[in-house]
Amino acid sequence: MQSVILCPTCMHLNEADSGFCGGCWRRLSDSATISRDEAEASVRRRIARRRLIRWVRWGMLALLPVAMLASIANYYGAFDRPLPPPTSNVSAIAGPSDWPMFLRDPIHSAAADVTKTPQGRLKWQFDTTMPMFSSPAVVDGRLYLGSGDNRIVALDADTGNLIWEHPVKGPVDSSPAVAGSSVFIGLRDGTVLSLHKDTGELQWEFPTGGIFATSPVVLEGILYIGSGDGKLYTLDAQTGQVRWSYQTSGHIASDPAINNDIVAVLSQDSYLHIVDKQTGRKRLDYHTKFARGSPALSGDWVYTADQLGIVAAIDWHKREHPFEKNVRWFKTQLWAWGALRELPPLKGLAWATFVPGSLVASPIVTEDRLYVASAEGYVYALGRETGDTEWTFDADGFFLSAATLIGDGVFIGDRFGTLYAVSADTGEELWRFETGAPIGSTPVAANGLLYFTSEDGTLYALE
Repeated sequence: MQSVILCPTCMHLNEADSGFCGGCWRRLSDSATISRDEAEASVRRRIARRRLIRWVRWGMLALLPVAMLASIANYYGAFDRPLPPPTSNVSAIAGPSDWPMFLRDPIHSAAADVTKTPQGRLKWQFDTTMPMFSSPAVVDGRLYLGSGDNRIVALDADTGNLIWEHPVKGPVDSSPAVAGSSVFIGLRDGTVLSLHKDTGELQWEFPTGGIFATSPVVLEGILYIGSGDGKLYTLDAQTGQVRWSYQTSGHIASDPAINNDIVAVLSQDSYLHIVDKQTGRKRLDYHTKFARGSPALSGDWVYTADQLGIVAAIDWHKREHPFEKNVRWFKTQLWAWGALRELPPLKGLAWATFVPGSLVASPIVTEDRLYVASAEGYVYALGRETGDTEWTFDADGFFLSAATLIGDGVFIGDRFGTLYAVSADTGEELWRFETGAPIGSTPVAANGLLYFTSEDGTLYALE
């Protein structure tokens, strides 16, 4: 049988005495001779293997657009199954004389349209032994509050008399939400509690996995709450069972704002996350960098205020499409090198304006104006459609928390223990009320009174 040398490089068959390959001129001095049949079989195997590899490559190329289409369809929720309805329809919706949750309602209006603006006269006070930061909720003549002395209490809203108390493991900083027959609240250890509003008895508890839980929002049988583990949770308000959760890249220390379509929440990953209310899927994340407090919703826009003094209105209808950020990054590089005349705009931005100071908390949104406060002790009234400054109020102290709009007045407490009442129309001071310690809570109005807490461990009720 004839012997040949098979070139390992080009698979050319060479005579047994060949010094170089006739196909590629490779030196063959170190190559062994084999029979022609063995060489031809080896060539056939090599050809079959190359053909298989070629088919695999073409198959992968053919599947790539299919996979991309499937990924895009999944991004838009094409494969989602509708969630079952919640087991109840309870909501923390404010009646004319109620303030059932932090910033009053799911959209965080922080405003109560009352016929009589409080005048700053003390009616009663409820004293505890530890500082308080929580704002109360008031529903049907009862006030519910998380206290710094490790308990949740229910008081008579007219007199301040204690009705019940529920002990917990640590101080309570977040504000409760009252819906149906339940009081919901988040704790420092990340646990969410549901208590019976008449007795304070525990109905259910849910551990979020974070180091703290924010103030909850309850709407149409579903509880929405952020956690230190970076997740926005939705729970069945009746059972405490998780419906969906949305993961961010930072702690969620702000409270979510909700309308009929979306949930908006700020995370310490420097983004405003706008999430589909039904599915928990991302619609848009807007880079806010230094935003604080909670977002506020009104009409077509989400409003945020940040530590650099920037107030922004973001169109929550906008959706981020796959690869859109990559395209914007590429255009930004072209702009940086002078190849584009204009910097590509941020998706969703309706307008942004600057006011001096570090804005401390959520904006108040009305039909005509926005009200924001800075840590340096200023309150600003801005035009809702443009952000133009209409008036400025200069306090004697420094602000720690969000303001509240009640009747004709804007109310806010400062670091030196003074509660200010400012005319919502002109920015002139109406009156002030002095306490013994910094005021870190947001005032609320209900039952004909104004309620707020301070770090002296006291809840004040003013008329």
